[in-house]
Amino acid sequence: SHKRRGEYSRKKKLYGEMGVLYYVVYNPRRRRKAPLEVYKLVNGEYQLQFGNPVWLSEIGLGIGTDRGTYQGINREWLYWYDEQGQRILIPEEQIVHQRQLAQRERQRATEAEQLAQRERQRATEAEQLAQQERQRAKLLEERLRSLGIDPDSL
Repeated sequence: SHKRRGEYSRKKKLYGEMGVLYYVVYNPRRRRKAPLEVYKLVNGEYQLQFGNPVWLSEIGLGIGTDRGTYQGINREWLYWYDEQGQRILIPEEQIVHQRQLAQRERQRATEAEQLAQRERQRATEAEQLAQQERQRAKLLEERLRSLGIDPDSL
């Protein structure tokens, strides 16, 4: 909640009475307690869960902290995590990630086109070389015939 105080007494008790399965307290400026505390309601009592991130199996997400930049501010933030413990990107990060993927894909396409161009160049050079060899063979054949030698009989 946005109101300070009562996180460990009044608010926690009220949420427990309402049957809220998870109760999360996050305060990055804390000194006496961990900045993130996740409690799970078990038999009417909240039990502290350990880890960072903490896996919330009933909702299929983890919650934890990590250092990051959000709206230009770099500090520790609260994030969602997937089942493998990987932080789920925030929209700003998703945009950057998609741009990076697109850039890599453009680079791969450019490299593939350059490779294809080199292959076409090699094929052209090979064809030119073959053409030169055919011309040389034809000239040699004509020269032999002019000397009265049948090249097919050699």
